[in-house]
Amino acid sequence: MPLADVLGFSAGGHTALGLAMEYPALVRRLIIASSMAARDGMVDGFWDGLQNATSADMPEVYREADLKLNPDPQHLEKLFVLDSQRMLTFPGWSDEQLGSITASTLVVLADRDVIRTEHGVQMVRAIPGSRLMIVPGNHGDYLGEQAASDGDLRTMRATLPFLLRHLDDD
Repeated sequence: MPLADVLGFSAGGHTALGLAMEYPALVRRLIIASSMAARDGMVDGFWDGLQNATSADMPEVYREADLKLNPDPQHLEKLFVLDSQRMLTFPGWSDEQLGSITASTLVVLADRDVIRTEHGVQMVRAIPGSRLMIVPGNHGDYLGEQAASDGDLRTMRATLPFLLRHLDDD
């Protein structure tokens, strides 16, 4: 079975980490971008903000993108509830669990991210042989995430060669 290279951003990073822990033989390279492995990895106030958030708080760019993919106006609400509940009930992973990851791993954070920089260091210490990259910016602009970058792709263009290098390293 071929091995996969996986990039998980934000909540998708949880999926990527889970995949790498559950199916280590399937994941060759792993990039965890702006994601946390434990609840204490978030900046102060994040969990209170999420607890009180509604789908009305989502950026308009997300609403428009969802409607293009799914014309059901209730889809975004359902998606928001599922995603926020997944985050709010996420128990976190132990260093021992993270230590089971065998994929070559790069953890990427922005210096103004919602993930604490110190948490990135903790993740890298727990995942064998992993590396940490901290880029200037905020949550996702270094990947070209529309709400964060507002269409300015300069940070993404500067970051992309490092991500590709991780995928190409032998």
